[in-house]
Amino acid sequence: MSSCVIVIPVHSASPSANELLSFRQCFSILKAHPVRVLAPQNLNMEKYRAAVAHFEIIFIDPAWQSSLLQYNQLKVSPFFYALFKEYDYLLTYELDAFVFRDELEYWCKKKLDYIGAPWFEGYASPTSQRIKGVGNSGFSLRNINSCRRILKRTQSLKKTRSYWFKYYLQAAWGFENMIKRFKNYFHLRSGEALKKLMFNSDYNEDIFWAEAVPAAFIDFNIASEADAVKFSFDVNPSLLYQMNNQQLPFGCHAWFKDELPYTGNLEFW
Repeated sequence: MSSCVIVIPVHSASPSANELLSFRQCFSILKAHPVRVLAPQNLNMEKYRAAVAHFEIIFIDPAWQSSLLQYNQLKVSPFFYALFKEYDYLLTYELDAFVFRDELEYWCKKKLDYIGAPWFEGYASPTSQRIKGVGNSGFSLRNINSCRRILKRTQSLKKTRSYWFKYYLQAAWGFENMIKRFKNYFHLRSGEALKKLMFNSDYNEDIFWAEAVPAAFIDFNIASEADAVKFSFDVNPSLLYQMNNQQLPFGCHAWFKDELPYTGNLEFW
């Protein structure tokens, strides 16, 4: 069996009733697996303890969860994955997620590096009913060693680039020549994609893992659209339900949100 940890990030001492419902559901359905609550240092956990009496907490520097930007930086940091390095996989379960049944081992056996709910054209504001990729991370599964490897490799590439430019720039050798030289060594798919990955720090972490990394590296294996539909729903849940032969997925994300583009999600669920 592959080992998998469920990580529930929390940042507020006053979770909503729906968030506590999601919280209880996680412990109820996935009780056979280790669950870790990730919280800022000194956060009052009284309301969570009232909902679920016993659980383990990992306290981290509050700066990591002080904003959406910082949270995204956390999920692409070596620090985050090192916290769970004794496990093979990590299931992110944000408090607007909901799990319906325990299929965790089934999905771990797929040996994917990343899987999340399907994206449509327009991402969080769909402009069509055509799935364009895989990725929403609110309820997502990722291979910890693969994520750590990619982050280490990216850092190595940045150091290599600094060295390369220092010694070869005057010879009119640029970024593209460096990519050609080290393409096989770093398992590179596309120099242009790598350039975007290295020089863009504004990615949402799910776009980083689901789009930017697979575009740059050959050996990062994300789920197919067909598997993503069975794994989780996010936007357009009624459409995905029909696409999934009127069957519920493993879990879902944003089930109680009612602002655009989630209008109708709560009614559907």
